[in-house]
This record gives sequence, structure tokens and C-alpha cells, in this order.
Amino acid sequence: MSSALPKHRGVPVRISDGLYADAKAQAQREFRTITGQLEYWARLGQFICAHPEVSTAEALRRLGLSCAPAGDDPTAG
Repeated sequence: MSSALPKHRGVPVRISDGLYADAKAQAQREFRTITGQLEYWARLGQFICAHPEVSTAEALRRLGLSCAPAGDDPTAG
């Protein structure tokens, strides 16, 4: 039996249907997976809670994250 475990194992979490639907819609706009979108929101929210004096734009910059502006649909032609 191999003792090698994958580097990243998912952990099941319960979230509301509404949050799931929001994450799914935003993930499609940002070309992320739903899990990736939830992790993105969690990292950003965690940073903002730890640094309330920092603007969202500055938090995104410090974390090396980006986002599509609200209403921006990169799939629209």
C-alpha cells in the first residue's frame, strides 16, 4: 500500500444554494472552477478582515489577484 498522498486534498463544506449559484456564475465569468472562485473569495475576505485599513483594490494587488469588473462578461463578443 502506497503512503503517498496527493499534495492537496479537498474537504467537503456545506454552503447555501445561493452562494453556490453566485460562485458558479462568477466562476464562469472569471474562467475559474467553482471551487477556485470560492477559494478566491475566501482568500480575499480573509485578507480584508485581517487588514481592514486596506482597500479592496490594494488587497487584490497585495495578494496578486485580479477580477473582472461587475457586469463585465469576457465571453461576450
